[in-house]
Amino acid sequence: RVVDVPPVEPPARSALATGFSRPPAPNPGRGAMSFAVSVAHSQRVEISVWDIAGRRIATLHRGVLEPGEHTFEWRAAAASGGQPAAGLYFLRFDSERVRQTRRVALLE
Repeated sequence: RVVDVPPVEPPARSALATGFSRPPAPNPGRGAMSFAVSVAHSQRVEISVWDIAGRRIATLHRGVLEPGEHTFEWRAAAASGGQPAAGLYFLRFDSERVRQTRRVALLE
C-alpha cells in the first residue's frame, strides 16, 4: 500500500545573515573606513581592529546588537592617537557563533 504524504517545509530561516554585510570602504584608504555588519537576532557582538602583529588596536563595539544592519566607522587616527602607520589591518567580527575577519589597507 502506498500512502501519499505531503512534503514537509523546512523551518523558516532569517534572510538576514550574521556577519559583515558591507565591506570596508574605501579600501585601501587614508584614515577612515566605514562598513556594515548584520545580525539575525539580538546577540552579543564584538567588533575590533587588529594590526599585522596580532595586537588589538581598537574596539569599535562590545555589547548587544539588535537584529538588522549596523554601520560602523573606523577612524584610524583617533584609535592610534595620531597618524597611524600605513599597512595592513584586520577588522574582526565576533558573535555567539560567527567569527569573521576582513583585511583593510591604510595608505600614507
